[in-house]
Amino acid sequence: MYCFIVLSGEHDTLPYAEVISLLQDNLMLKDVAGKKNVFFYDQVIRANITPQECKEVVEKCAFAHYGCLEIISSSQNLREIVEKLSEVSWKEFINKKVISVRVIRMKEYGLHIQVPVLEKHIVSSIKESIGDLRIDYKKPSIKLVGILTEDRFLLGKLIAQSSRKALERRRPGQRPFFHPSALDSKLARFMLNACKVKEGDVILDPFCGTGTIPLEAEHLGARALGVDVNLELIKGALINIQYLSKEKGAIIDLLCSDIFLLPLRKIKGVKVVTDPPYGRVASTHGRNVNEIYAVFFKLLVNNIRAQRVVMLSPHWIPLKDFIYKCNLRIVEQHALRVHGGLTRKVTVIENPDIPR
Repeated sequence: MYCFIVLSGEHDTLPYAEVISLLQDNLMLKDVAGKKNVFFYDQVIRANITPQECKEVVEKCAFAHYGCLEIISSSQNLREIVEKLSEVSWKEFINKKVISVRVIRMKEYGLHIQVPVLEKHIVSSIKESIGDLRIDYKKPSIKLVGILTEDRFLLGKLIAQSSRKALERRRPGQRPFFHPSALDSKLARFMLNACKVKEGDVILDPFCGTGTIPLEAEHLGARALGVDVNLELIKGALINIQYLSKEKGAIIDLLCSDIFLLPLRKIKGVKVVTDPPYGRVASTHGRNVNEIYAVFFKLLVNNIRAQRVVMLSPHWIPLKDFIYKCNLRIVEQHALRVHGGLTRKVTVIENPDIPR
């Protein structure tokens, strides 16, 4: 059984990395890297997973649009597509009479196929099989989605939609307390997914600012601890969390403390997701940036003992030096261009000495 997930085109690598991380950890598909049961197309991932598994992945994603139960997978040859449509047992997929059919062309793939013609073929095939049918694009009971991407045409039944609209409602500009250094909600969600955060996990953000990462961790069912040296930001984070938390009265611990004096000792089982300050928008409070990073990594190794860490950093920080000095390893890294003079990197780090 195959499902396919339609990805956002906002970044070249983040959408793929997010889905792969969730497939590997949440669904235990250890052969994702080997592509035995997973196929990658432009803005689409096709995987041998159940509809429930597809739904769980899509609903967690920041950079996915929706997931579909696959009905057909074909080359972009109209004759082949029509033949495959005629072989479908439509009653297995359609048990209601009001549907919508929408074919989406990714970029400029499949230009030789006219989308309206393809949609008509799909509708005709269904009507021949099950009889009476009403097309309603405003309130359909069942939505069918076709995707033209690279050399593939995929047709599926919509089974899941992402939480992107909810993430947009929690973006920095929509919160009651705003600061220009606030992390984007979608990026925070990606970082938590890259850290393989699951319900019940304990998440630490030692530079939590206005609370984006703790807030998104709470929406994933994790227990979060946010720390920041700036009391004004901690108060603002509390306002945001009280206003936007998934459950009113949700427990998200906030602590105003300097990372140089952080009162944490020998914590186990915690995951770290954070965006340390680097002195342009978020203040370092007079501290040297490299010194902050050195203390942070010392804390990771000696006190927190986190197995997995996901962090943001500007391109000019010698991050690899800190990581290798602490005998940690880089799992993956993604570059985010901010403007001409600044590129930020999302880095996923693991401690090989701590078992998964």
